[in-house]
Amino acid sequence: MADAAGSWASSSRGVLVAVTGRALWDTVAAPVIGSFIAVRAIALGRQVPAVPGRHGLEGLDAAAVAQDLAGVAGVADVHDLHR
Repeated sequence: MADAAGSWASSSRGVLVAVTGRALWDTVAAPVIGSFIAVRAIALGRQVPAVPGRHGLEGLDAAAVAQDLAGVAGVADVHDLHR
């Protein structure tokens, strides 16, 4: 959602600058776009500590994932799934 909002804000800024000829819209849009990026970065950053600890993401059902993977043609074994 934040990516779509950031894209919309960036496109709108470009249109406003082109139509009005005023670079002020760059200044107005920059903090808005930056806030979308910051929100997404913080959300992703919260998941980073789980990677070195070899933990699955919150809400991940390792047993269900293993079962789904085992059902894929050509998969001989499923191992090392962490929760």
